[in-house]
Amino acid sequence: MGINYTKALSIVYACTKAEFDSGELEKSISRYISRKSSKNYSFDLFIIVDQGDEEHYARLLDFESDKNINKITIHSLHLSDEENIYVRSKHSLKLFEEAGEPKLGLSAGPNNLFFGAMNYLADKDYENYLLLETDTRPVKYFWFDELYKYCVKNDFLIAGSQYKGNAKIPEDAEWKGHLNGVAIYKNCEKLKNLLSGVKSEIVRRVKEGNHDFFINYDIAIYYYTQSSESNKKEYKCVIDTDIITNISLGSDAPIREQDILTKYRKTIILHQKI
Repeated sequence: MGINYTKALSIVYACTKAEFDSGELEKSISRYISRKSSKNYSFDLFIIVDQGDEEHYARLLDFESDKNINKITIHSLHLSDEENIYVRSKHSLKLFEEAGEPKLGLSAGPNNLFFGAMNYLADKDYENYLLLETDTRPVKYFWFDELYKYCVKNDFLIAGSQYKGNAKIPEDAEWKGHLNGVAIYKNCEKLKNLLSGVKSEIVRRVKEGNHDFFINYDIAIYYYTQSSESNKKEYKCVIDTDIITNISLGSDAPIREQDILTKYRKTIILHQKI
């Protein structure tokens, strides 16, 4: 059987120039293609970065030699330093004020990268996007085929993973049920509407000083989808799936892959610090 090009699913990295400069992005892509992505399909790969000119990333195009990668598109959002802030410290408020209080808060960098990436992808004619970070890896050969089947057979708007690592999340944590950003996103008008609402949610909470001005987009997605009964009903297809397993806290790094897969047997994509 030959390789067929598909737009049912595209693979996306939203990452920083620092992750490219350190070599982490190339290592991550290599982990995926070393697992023989697909028996049946070729797909497009998008690499969306926070800063720098596209030419800076040109060597990534060498990955197009892989038989399953149809085309690689590199797109820089050219975020300003003010838009790219990410601060978590006791001095954060002072730094926040010095940076001119970006609307998306102390995690404006990751938030602007996510919204910028999703906005860039929204008008492309792909049905679904798998959004990856550099500390993810496939745990099965022909992982793309399994994800393709999942997309065809299941009803979802966002299919991701709640935290499944060993750290104890406080029972009263209001963000406890949120999905990590590594997920499959359905490319449709409903997703656009959701993300528009989520962005407004972040702006509102930052303006009010919630969470010490620090609120990541993935937690904001949870807040927004749970903010009213109508939203809960409208976005009930934002789901925790068993094909992506998020154990991405630093304290989870020593957990053996074998132990993870014994507990979560249907895992295809694992999000775990290397």
